[in-house]
Amino acid sequence: MKVLFYDKLRPITTKIAYLKADINLIIEEFTNWQTPLIAKYNNSFSKLTIKDDLQKTLLGLCPLTTAERRRYLFVPTQSKWVAFFDNGHTGTDRTVPEVLSKNLNAECVYISYDPNTEETLFDYFKKKDNNEVDLFRSIATINEGGWKFYQYGTPLPFEKQENYKTKQIKSRFNFSLLSKYLEELDINAFDENYYNTSKGSILLNKQGRKFDNTKELTLEQAQSFFISL
Repeated sequence: MKVLFYDKLRPITTKIAYLKADINLIIEEFTNWQTPLIAKYNNSFSKLTIKDDLQKTLLGLCPLTTAERRRYLFVPTQSKWVAFFDNGHTGTDRTVPEVLSKNLNAECVYISYDPNTEETLFDYFKKKDNNEVDLFRSIATINEGGWKFYQYGTPLPFEKQENYKTKQIKSRFNFSLLSKYLEELDINAFDENYYNTSKGSILLNKQGRKFDNTKELTLEQAQSFFISL
Protein backbone atom coordinates (compact mmCIF):
# COMPACT_ATOMS: atom_id res chain seq x y z
CA MET A 1 0.00 0.00 0.00
CA LYS A 2 1.59 3.26 -1.12
CA VAL A 3 0.59 5.83 1.48
CA LEU A 4 3.71 7.84 2.17
CA PHE A 5 3.04 10.50 -0.40
CA TYR A 6 -0.43 11.53 0.60
CA ASP A 7 -0.68 15.28 0.18
CA LYS A 8 -1.55 15.62 3.87
CA LEU A 9 1.93 14.38 4.81
CA ARG A 10 3.85 16.56 2.38
CA PRO A 11 6.64 17.73 2.83
CA ILE A 12 7.54 15.24 5.59
CA THR A 13 7.57 12.33 3.16
CA THR A 14 9.08 14.05 0.12
CA LYS A 15 12.64 13.52 1.37
CA ILE A 16 13.77 10.47 3.35
CA ALA A 17 17.15 9.08 4.38
CA TYR A 18 18.05 5.49 5.23
CA LEU A 19 21.02 4.25 7.26
CA LYS A 20 22.07 0.61 7.29
CA ALA A 21 23.03 0.21 10.94
CA ASP A 22 21.56 -0.69 14.31
CA ILE A 23 19.11 1.99 15.42
CA ASN A 24 20.65 2.24 18.89
CA LEU A 25 24.12 2.80 17.45
CA ILE A 26 22.75 5.47 15.12
CA ILE A 27 21.06 7.34 17.95
CA GLU A 28 24.13 7.03 20.18
CA GLU A 29 26.36 8.45 17.45
CA PHE A 30 23.88 11.24 16.73
CA THR A 31 23.59 12.32 20.37
CA ASN A 32 27.35 12.10 20.99
CA TRP A 33 27.91 14.33 17.96
CA GLN A 34 25.05 16.79 18.37
CA THR A 35 24.71 17.21 22.16
CA PRO A 36 27.89 19.31 22.63
CA LEU A 37 26.94 21.45 19.63
CA ILE A 38 23.46 22.34 20.83
CA ALA A 39 24.67 22.77 24.44
CA LYS A 40 26.45 25.94 23.26
CA TYR A 41 22.98 27.42 22.79
CA ASN A 42 21.63 26.01 26.07
CA ASN A 43 19.68 23.34 24.23
CA SER A 44 19.36 19.66 25.06
CA PHE A 45 17.54 16.62 23.67
CA SER A 46 14.50 14.88 25.05
CA LYS A 47 13.88 11.34 23.87
CA LEU A 48 10.49 9.80 23.16
CA THR A 49 9.70 6.27 22.02
CA ILE A 50 6.65 6.16 19.75
CA LYS A 51 4.70 2.96 19.10
CA ASP A 52 1.93 4.04 16.75
CA ASP A 53 0.97 3.72 13.10
CA LEU A 54 3.24 5.32 10.54
CA GLN A 55 1.22 8.43 9.83
CA LYS A 56 0.81 9.33 13.51
CA THR A 57 4.49 8.60 14.06
CA LEU A 58 5.50 10.98 11.27
CA LEU A 59 3.17 13.68 12.56
CA GLY A 60 5.25 13.66 15.74
CA LEU A 61 7.72 15.81 13.79
CA CYS A 62 5.28 18.72 13.84
CA PRO A 63 5.55 21.64 14.15
CA LEU A 64 7.95 21.96 11.25
CA THR A 65 10.60 24.66 11.51
CA THR A 66 12.53 27.09 9.34
CA ALA A 67 16.21 28.02 9.88
CA GLU A 68 17.01 25.01 12.07
CA ARG A 69 15.92 21.42 12.54
CA ARG A 70 14.62 20.71 16.03
CA ARG A 71 13.09 17.24 15.78
CA TYR A 72 14.72 14.07 14.50
CA LEU A 73 12.88 10.80 13.93
CA PHE A 74 14.43 7.35 13.61
CA VAL A 75 12.07 4.63 12.34
CA PRO A 76 12.97 0.91 12.29
CA THR A 77 12.05 -1.07 9.19
CA GLN A 78 11.50 -4.69 8.20
CA SER A 79 15.06 -4.83 6.85
CA LYS A 80 18.47 -3.74 8.18
CA TRP A 81 17.84 -0.11 7.23
CA VAL A 82 16.65 2.63 9.59
CA ALA A 83 14.59 5.47 8.12
CA PHE A 84 15.51 9.01 9.16
CA PHE A 85 13.38 12.16 9.07
CA ASP A 86 13.75 15.68 10.45
CA ASN A 87 11.24 18.49 10.88
CA GLY A 88 12.60 20.94 8.33
CA HIS A 89 9.81 22.83 6.58
CA THR A 90 11.14 21.79 3.16
CA GLY A 91 11.70 18.15 4.12
CA THR A 92 14.55 16.16 5.59
CA ASP A 93 18.04 17.50 4.96
CA ARG A 94 20.76 15.14 3.70
CA THR A 95 23.59 16.48 5.91
CA VAL A 96 22.91 14.60 9.16
CA PRO A 97 22.45 11.12 7.63
CA GLU A 98 25.54 11.53 5.45
CA VAL A 99 27.68 12.50 8.46
CA LEU A 100 26.25 9.62 10.49
CA SER A 101 26.96 7.16 7.68
CA LYS A 102 30.59 8.25 7.51
CA ASN A 103 31.05 8.13 11.29
CA LEU A 104 29.44 4.70 11.52
CA ASN A 105 30.94 3.37 8.29
CA ALA A 106 27.39 2.54 7.24
CA GLU A 107 25.63 2.69 3.89
CA CYS A 108 23.33 5.65 3.38
CA VAL A 109 20.53 6.29 0.90
CA TYR A 110 18.81 9.64 0.48
CA ILE A 111 15.76 10.06 -1.74
CA SER A 112 13.53 12.88 -2.82
CA TYR A 113 10.29 12.43 -4.71
CA ASP A 114 7.44 14.90 -5.08
CA PRO A 115 4.37 13.37 -6.76
CA ASN A 116 3.08 16.82 -7.68
CA THR A 117 6.15 17.92 -9.63
CA GLU A 118 7.50 14.39 -10.36
CA GLU A 119 11.03 15.56 -9.53
CA THR A 120 13.04 12.53 -8.44
CA LEU A 121 16.42 12.10 -6.73
CA PHE A 122 18.45 9.13 -5.52
CA ASP A 123 21.73 9.40 -3.60
CA TYR A 124 23.79 6.45 -2.39
CA PHE A 125 26.86 6.66 -0.17
CA LYS A 126 29.15 3.96 1.13
CA LYS A 127 32.39 4.60 2.98
CA LYS A 128 35.24 2.35 1.89
CA ASP A 129 37.92 0.78 4.07
CA ASN A 130 41.65 0.46 3.39
CA ASN A 131 41.97 4.01 2.07
CA GLU A 132 39.79 3.23 -0.96
CA VAL A 133 37.74 6.01 -2.51
CA ASP A 134 34.30 6.38 -0.95
CA LEU A 135 31.43 5.37 -3.23
CA PHE A 136 28.95 8.14 -3.99
CA ARG A 137 26.26 7.91 -6.64
CA SER A 138 23.62 10.54 -7.39
CA ILE A 139 20.87 10.49 -10.03
CA ALA A 140 18.13 13.07 -10.46
CA THR A 141 15.55 14.59 -12.78
CA ILE A 142 14.78 18.16 -11.75
CA ASN A 143 12.60 20.87 -13.26
CA GLU A 144 14.70 24.04 -13.24
CA GLY A 145 12.97 26.18 -15.83
CA GLY A 146 12.78 23.02 -17.89
CA TRP A 147 13.54 19.37 -17.21
CA LYS A 148 17.17 18.40 -16.61
CA PHE A 149 18.79 15.03 -15.92
CA TYR A 150 21.83 14.70 -13.69
CA GLN A 151 24.05 11.81 -12.73
CA TYR A 152 27.28 11.70 -10.77
CA GLY A 153 29.62 8.92 -9.75
CA THR A 154 30.04 5.31 -10.77
CA PRO A 155 26.77 3.56 -11.75
CA LEU A 156 25.58 0.84 -9.41
CA PRO A 157 25.33 -2.72 -10.82
CA PHE A 158 21.53 -2.79 -10.92
CA GLU A 159 20.97 0.50 -12.74
CA LYS A 160 18.96 0.61 -15.98
CA GLN A 161 21.39 2.93 -17.75
CA GLU A 162 19.67 2.58 -21.11
CA ASN A 163 16.77 4.54 -19.62
CA TYR A 164 19.01 7.59 -19.18
CA LYS A 165 18.97 8.07 -22.96
CA THR A 166 15.18 8.29 -23.21
CA LYS A 167 14.11 11.27 -25.31
CA GLN A 168 11.72 12.64 -22.67
CA ILE A 169 14.10 14.01 -20.04
CA LYS A 170 11.83 13.68 -17.03
CA SER A 171 11.34 9.97 -17.86
CA ARG A 172 15.06 9.22 -17.69
CA PHE A 173 14.81 8.79 -13.94
CA ASN A 174 11.32 8.60 -12.46
CA PHE A 175 9.30 7.10 -9.62
CA SER A 176 9.29 3.66 -11.22
CA LEU A 177 13.08 3.50 -11.53
CA LEU A 178 13.55 4.96 -8.06
CA SER A 179 11.34 2.24 -6.62
CA LYS A 180 13.25 -0.49 -8.48
CA TYR A 181 16.62 0.80 -7.32
CA LEU A 182 15.45 0.94 -3.72
CA GLU A 183 14.07 -2.59 -3.93
CA GLU A 184 17.50 -3.76 -5.13
CA LEU A 185 18.86 -2.40 -1.85
CA ASP A 186 16.06 -4.04 0.18
CA ILE A 187 14.26 -0.75 0.82
CA ASN A 188 10.49 -0.73 0.19
CA ALA A 189 10.22 2.98 0.78
CA PHE A 190 6.66 3.48 -0.43
CA ASP A 191 4.97 0.62 1.43
CA GLU A 192 3.83 1.62 4.90
CA ASN A 193 4.11 -1.99 6.05
CA TYR A 194 7.87 -1.77 5.49
CA TYR A 195 8.16 0.60 8.45
CA ASN A 196 8.21 -1.45 11.65
CA THR A 197 6.68 1.21 13.87
CA SER A 198 5.37 -1.38 16.35
CA LYS A 199 8.99 -1.98 17.32
CA GLY A 200 9.23 1.61 18.52
CA SER A 201 10.41 4.71 16.68
CA ILE A 202 12.66 7.22 18.45
CA LEU A 203 11.93 10.94 18.38
CA LEU A 204 14.64 13.30 19.59
CA ASN A 205 13.31 16.77 20.35
CA LYS A 206 15.60 19.75 20.86
CA GLN A 207 14.64 21.61 24.03
CA GLY A 208 15.59 25.20 24.75
CA ARG A 209 15.73 28.56 23.05
CA LYS A 210 15.26 28.64 19.28
CA PHE A 211 17.30 30.72 16.89
CA ASP A 212 15.83 34.22 16.54
CA ASN A 213 14.90 33.60 12.89
CA THR A 214 13.33 30.19 13.53
CA LYS A 215 9.63 29.97 12.80
CA GLU A 216 7.33 27.09 13.63
CA LEU A 217 4.89 26.02 10.92
CA THR A 218 1.95 23.70 10.92
CA LEU A 219 1.95 21.01 8.26
CA GLU A 220 -0.66 23.02 6.36
CA GLN A 221 1.50 26.16 6.45
CA ALA A 222 4.49 24.20 5.15
CA GLN A 223 2.33 22.79 2.35
CA SER A 224 1.30 26.33 1.39
CA PHE A 225 4.99 27.19 1.14
CA PHE A 226 5.47 24.36 -1.38
CA ILE A 227 2.49 25.48 -3.43
CA SER A 228 3.94 28.98 -3.68
CA LEU A 229 7.24 27.73 -5.14
